[in-house]
Amino acid sequence: MFGGVRNCRFGEGWFTTGGLGGRPFLVARISLITDHLRRTRPLGAQECAPSHSQGAHIFGWIPEMSLMTQNQNLSERKTPHHAPHPREECDIIFVTVCTNRRIPILANHRFHRILLDLWRDNRHWMVGRYVLMPDHLHLFAVRACNGTASLDRWIPWWKRKFSLEARLGPDIWQQDFWDTRMRSAEHYNGKWLYVRDNPIRKGFVRSHQEWRYQGEIYVLKA
Repeated sequence: MFGGVRNCRFGEGWFTTGGLGGRPFLVARISLITDHLRRTRPLGAQECAPSHSQGAHIFGWIPEMSLMTQNQNLSERKTPHHAPHPREECDIIFVTVCTNRRIPILANHRFHRILLDLWRDNRHWMVGRYVLMPDHLHLFAVRACNGTASLDRWIPWWKRKFSLEARLGPDIWQQDFWDTRMRSAEHYNGKWLYVRDNPIRKGFVRSHQEWRYQGEIYVLKA
């Protein structure tokens, strides 16, 4: 048992039950994930179209059929938007990262904990508020005072470290990411309220407090 979650053996895989308002979610055995990814070519970020039909009942949390409509703003974008280099050290950058083939595996306790441990490393970027969805994540980050790594270096770094720690293979993430500079405190607060309520809009929970896969590591001031 871990945080009210029960791990169970099932054939060649293992799955986890409990959490998420009583709805089951499934974490596939590592070999199943890596075998699946080897059979599918990696997606570039320009191909960030949802693909729950492939492996939706093998990887990650299993949503109800009525909840499987994806974020149209992500799926309709043809290329990722990369904000210019932060003008000031205090510029807050909003980042979205998707899993390869939009496989819904992120919303579970173990992967949440791995990401938290990586994001607490604040040598280059400091992560503030964040939300993990089953197949993508959002975070707000600001460059550390003595940070030298750009987003183009920092994000691949924690993607790679996550894949190694989670033992999921290098192709678990889409190759690129989306980022936008927050223009003002109002822009930041409005974006956070929208992101915070993503689990509500998807029907996963009734209030944002119920969603376990969100938080704030460092307090960022816009």
